[in-house]
Amino acid sequence: MAAPIITAYLIDETWLKNFTPLNTNLDIKLVVPFIRTAQDLWIQPRIGSAQYARLMQGIVNSDLTSEESLLLEMLRPAVAYYTVYEAIPFIYAQIRNAGVVKTTNANIENVSLDEMNFLRNELKNKGEHYIKRLLAFLCENSTDYPLVNGNGEDMVARKNTPFTGGFYFGGSGCGCDGEGNPLYR
Repeated sequence: MAAPIITAYLIDETWLKNFTPLNTNLDIKLVVPFIRTAQDLWIQPRIGSAQYARLMQGIVNSDLTSEESLLLEMLRPAVAYYTVYEAIPFIYAQIRNAGVVKTTNANIENVSLDEMNFLRNELKNKGEHYIKRLLAFLCENSTDYPLVNGNGEDMVARKNTPFTGGFYFGGSGCGCDGEGNPLYR
């Protein structure tokens, strides 16, 4: 049985506020819990459990290698956008003692569900862009990240492509696309 993964955040509140379109007056406590969700759902499946666990351990122990620090910088934009993507529905409608509620203000109008979904799609597209960039980086630097290409035993399920919509204009150009590449499993 594999050891449990140590938990750490790949981004902090400051990074999240500075990199995403979150309004400065938003209570960041509404968003921070979704950092872990974004990491677990969107990042760990892309880099695999072994590399993810090593990043968590390196952050907690303050002993990241220079390659791991670079990987962390490559991951952060995707984590940020996916964090906001995951948080938006729970900012839109909150779970309180009275049930699931949508708050209103005399000077502010809530967006419709369709408008919220449009915003979420835009955030997801940005996250997917950074995931595609990450995959190309890992492909081009695969010898620096042997844990990403592990034997598959500790890998979480991977998606076949980094995008769920839009246009596809071919491979990444590094020859890593295809069925044999563990990054695209």
